[in-house]
Amino acid sequence: MLPVISPLIFSKFLLDQCVFLQLSDLQQNLPQYTEEVQIIEPDDILKKAYDDLADELKSAIFNADKNMLSTYLMTLLRYPDSPFANEPIPVTDYYQIVPADLPEDFIYNKEQHLLNYVLDETNKGRNVFIYAQFTGQKDVTKRLENLLNGIGVKTCTLKTSVKQEKREEWLNEKVKDGYRCIISNFELVKTGLDLLDFPTIIFYETGYNTFTLRQASKRSWRIGQTKPVKVVFMVYKDTLQYNALALMGNKLEAA
Repeated sequence: MLPVISPLIFSKFLLDQCVFLQLSDLQQNLPQYTEEVQIIEPDDILKKAYDDLADELKSAIFNADKNMLSTYLMTLLRYPDSPFANEPIPVTDYYQIVPADLPEDFIYNKEQHLLNYVLDETNKGRNVFIYAQFTGQKDVTKRLENLLNGIGVKTCTLKTSVKQEKREEWLNEKVKDGYRCIISNFELVKTGLDLLDFPTIIFYETGYNTFTLRQASKRSWRIGQTKPVKVVFMVYKDTLQYNALALMGNKLEAA
């Protein structure tokens, strides 16, 4: 069994012995930090497929299984970024929802928007770090990597197979090798890893974790950064992606 320490140790004996600092307290003259939300209109074919899927999932929750709420959330967050090769969603023993299978050889509006933005940033001499949420079974990173490499932006993906203590070294090697764009799940870099070589950060996907978002968004805005830092959130209009980001924004503002 691992040794443990009661949280009371901190509150009773350590709290009044600590000093809590923010970066602004250190007066390090950090460069400008900006955040921007880019709301993207979905393609007509994607909008119809998404709306139909959302209606079916809502109907299933109200009429068949209220425990499907998590399926509803995760499916509608992910589907606009990968509307192809999706398995049927079981609802009952005799009923399942089949998401529309859209063409995989088509570049959708959000993807094109990402390609244009990354190309513009790298042409200005700014490396880009892209965050994605769905990097497991429904991985979107490989598609994004292929699209970016296809327009001449040297791109690779940071995977969980790179051990935590080796990730900084891995990133440094990739920069030396000429990679201009790195894709990763934000969980891999949210704490303990500086991204000074990547002054532009793009949240291609976000999720609902405000702590992760807050930590991951500041990975480039650290002591030693010399370039202005841009953090960009890309979401499809009138989708759960937009609603999730709006919810997290309200939570962060309240905090």
